[in-house]
Amino acid sequence: MQQDEAVEAEIRQLLSEGQKLGAIKRYRELTGLGLREAKDAVEALERGEAGVDRKGISGLTEDLVHGVTKLLQEGRTIEAIKVCREQTGLGLRESKLMVEQIGQKMGIEVSGAGCLGVVLAICGVSIWGLASYVILS
Repeated sequence: MQQDEAVEAEIRQLLSEGQKLGAIKRYRELTGLGLREAKDAVEALERGEAGVDRKGISGLTEDLVHGVTKLLQEGRTIEAIKVCREQTGLGLRESKLMVEQIGQKMGIEVSGAGCLGVVLAICGVSIWGLASYVILS
């Protein structure tokens, strides 16, 4: 908790010096979040809406880690990334990194699901869902 307060103080100091980009960069370094998420968090902090949120594997629910682990063991990396995105609100890149971290922590080799493959798979699922809705309507 003191560590989060120190991080928040550091970010606020950078903001007070007019170094918003530096604050976002530092926030990313400290939390591992992507650019969009770090920018949103720093802007929320700037408005006084929130404190520091240090996301990581330790901050994930046990159910999410278990579900992702099970999907990885079954070789279903893309579905694991999708579940991670849905349950955490992280972006695609961050979810992919989170799934890789979970796999590494659990001793599971994560099959190479490149970002393009993940995007195509998610688009395919979305298009399939939309087509099913149109056909059933």
